[in-house]
Amino acid sequence: MNNIRLDLFKLHDENDKGRGRIKVIVNKELKLAIDELIKEIKSHKKLKIKEFSRNMGFSRTLFYAHSKRRRFYISALKELIKLWSKLLKKSEIETNQKEIEIQYKIKKLCCGSGNNFISITCPNLLTEDLCKIAGAIVADGNLYIGRDKKNKKIRKWAVKIADHYRDNLEIFSDWINKEFGLQLVPKMHKTGDYWFIEFSNKIIFYYLSKIFDIPVGKKSGIVKLPNMIKKSPLNYKQAFLKALFLFDGGIGFYRCEIKFGSKSMFLIKDVVNILEESGIKLDYISKKPNPSNGLFQLAIWNKDKIEKFNGLFMEPKTTKSKQLDLHINGLRYRGKNLNDIMDKLSLIYPRARKSSMTFKDIIELFNKSKFLTKKDIQKSMNRHERNISAILNTLERWDILISQKQGIYKVWSINSKLKSKGGV
Repeated sequence: MNNIRLDLFKLHDENDKGRGRIKVIVNKELKLAIDELIKEIKSHKKLKIKEFSRNMGFSRTLFYAHSKRRRFYISALKELIKLWSKLLKKSEIETNQKEIEIQYKIKKLCCGSGNNFISITCPNLLTEDLCKIAGAIVADGNLYIGRDKKNKKIRKWAVKIADHYRDNLEIFSDWINKEFGLQLVPKMHKTGDYWFIEFSNKIIFYYLSKIFDIPVGKKSGIVKLPNMIKKSPLNYKQAFLKALFLFDGGIGFYRCEIKFGSKSMFLIKDVVNILEESGIKLDYISKKPNPSNGLFQLAIWNKDKIEKFNGLFMEPKTTKSKQLDLHINGLRYRGKNLNDIMDKLSLIYPRARKSSMTFKDIIELFNKSKFLTKKDIQKSMNRHERNISAILNTLERWDILISQKQGIYKVWSINSKLKSKGGV
């Protein structure tokens, strides 16, 4: 499979000035390549340092300073190649090849100065992890330009992503660390409702906004599969979708189904195309957005399709993968202690919001009464009858509840084979 190059010269922004411009940290291999370029240019036309520095976007003083520190503006490298191409009358193919050769030798980038200096590892080829980072940001992330709270003069190139499950953010942090060498730690929001990661890094911000074309600011209605990934082989598109689903997809609580929703019809079409290219045809595609939340919705509930989706798109050992495994294979925990089973269910299906219902909530209703009808449970939980029916059927399928007839009514009770320590 051919390597897919990232155009690092896109990381230059004409609006960036002085120390805010992104620079290449020149390693030994890159220095040899730059020296060879300069040597070829000088062999064709004698240029003074002042002329060289002007062509590269430096003052002569900065040229000397950056030469000593081995840091060059990334835009200067592009200008150097353009000068080489122009003077030596190189073809477009030769020029592009030289850009590829030079960019491949770039291993680290930096920008800023003093306390605001940042330096990161620089990926120059498309990887599945980069596609996952893009998918996560498209799903539940946000790019915005703000100001530092302590020093309003300092601009923030902020990347933020949030989710109910901490393990999703830990995986995101692993992807960032692997590609950029930056370690991030999830934090609980002050409301206690979700976890988040937020950091300011202009270089990563530019990777996401300029290379992967992710919109800055509000994006929910216009976001789509980045063009670079769209043109790439299927495995890169599948990696993007794997992260997109990890952060923005859902596993049915009441029954075994896979769900996804977005306000962007562009993204919905992209998801449908990737799934169909992977041999999975959706069971449901909404033609209009849901009036309650504005989302176009997709769903899979066919067992064979779900199992195929599980193999291709589920990030292993995550909360969502455990939820899907629970629905596909049932409760594999063979212990007989009901309290342990409830703890296990609470880990797999934690309470997302204060108003959310959990499996444990249903089971604990049997503390008050040994036998309960569907209407009893519906009244206690204040939920739709259809949802209560689905969750009772699920708990019965997992051998936690059993049902029987009492007169004209169907009642449920805790499986007598299960033991508990206090309560239930």
